[in-house]
Amino acid sequence: MTLPSVAPLLDLVSLSGGQPPRIHRRNLSTCIEPARAARRFVREALDAYPCVDDVALVAGELVANAAEHTPGADRLVLEVYGETLAVLTVCDRGVDPRAVAARTADPQDTDGRGLLLVSALAAGWFAQPVSGGGTGVSAVFDLSARAAG
Repeated sequence: MTLPSVAPLLDLVSLSGGQPPRIHRRNLSTCIEPARAARRFVREALDAYPCVDDVALVAGELVANAAEHTPGADRLVLEVYGETLAVLTVCDRGVDPRAVAARTADPQDTDGRGLLLVSALAAGWFAQPVSGGGTGVSAVFDLSARAAG
């Protein structure tokens, strides 16, 4: 399985002047409504950026995917590189990052389009193991981009 490559996007980090990212963290493991908490968290952190709606939608989708396909989302990490780039990562208790893949849903299916939505809204996405166990699914955003739609 091949995941979308975000390697070309990582050159954008150099545009942030080499400054370390601003890192925002949110524990989701004790939230009653983790997807809602994730969307609210992203809106507060990125309120000034035109892509805030897209990032919030993707945050909710990734948390919902973690709830459906793993024992649940543990935390959300949002790294903001200057005014250029944001990387949103949802960490869950999934055991195999290779299992994270977009699929083609049949027209009558009521689910199965989450990662296709992520692909449409983010500049790229990928999954990788996280330290301490679990999987991190990350989506990369151009902060200057207007919301889709």
